[in-house]
Amino acid sequence: MLKMDPDVRWQIHQQYAQLTANIADFADNDNQVTILNVNDVNYFGYEERPYISEIGMIISPYPETGRNYYALELYNPSNSTINLSEFSIELITREDPNRLLRVTFDNDDMIYPGDCFVVSNRIRSFLPSDYDEKKYKQDPNLRFFDDWPIIDKSKPPVGRTFPHPSPSYKGPDKTKPVIPVYWTKTYDLLLKRWLDTGKLDAGGKKIFTGIYVDKQYIYPPWAYPNSNRYFGRDARGFGEAR
Repeated sequence: MLKMDPDVRWQIHQQYAQLTANIADFADNDNQVTILNVNDVNYFGYEERPYISEIGMIISPYPETGRNYYALELYNPSNSTINLSEFSIELITREDPNRLLRVTFDNDDMIYPGDCFVVSNRIRSFLPSDYDEKKYKQDPNLRFFDDWPIIDKSKPPVGRTFPHPSPSYKGPDKTKPVIPVYWTKTYDLLLKRWLDTGKLDAGGKKIFTGIYVDKQYIYPPWAYPNSNRYFGRDARGFGEAR
């Protein structure tokens, strides 16, 4: 009998452990994620959850004023109502990974089967006034970009030298200076689910662990001054309703 490589054996154990957790969640009738601990490693099952289905942004003609508005839509493709209090939206900027913004939900924030829930930093910019208030949340933490620099356009861009240092230079550069404009902070969106580990800390409080269940990368070229942009996903690509 051939001896199995320890790394291969470990990978097989991981696959079987993950499969076991998934089967347990598929077979039960609740929305609680199964946590299976094998050799001090946690494996998380697959339960019904929402997905990030659309994002929108309204950028001011003068982004540096901060009057820029953002919205995110969560979609529930399942046949069950999902309580959003088990989830949070985390916004992590690439420029400073230690800077994290978080949007949390209340116990009465629900997504009904086949329905959507909208989060925005200014909800009235995206939804009609008669929109069901149970289907949205306003939170100033939701944003996709920060810090559009205020540039002194009376001066040439950095690196532009007058007079030119080259002896062969025939005169001053009279072309129109290119003024760089950009966001200095971009936030990627992560949907996180918080799970009760069934353990207590030294103070007797429940210990929770978080797992990321969806993500949306954000790209600076999407948002430029005086623009309204929306990006959506095909909901048919999400998990099938059980």
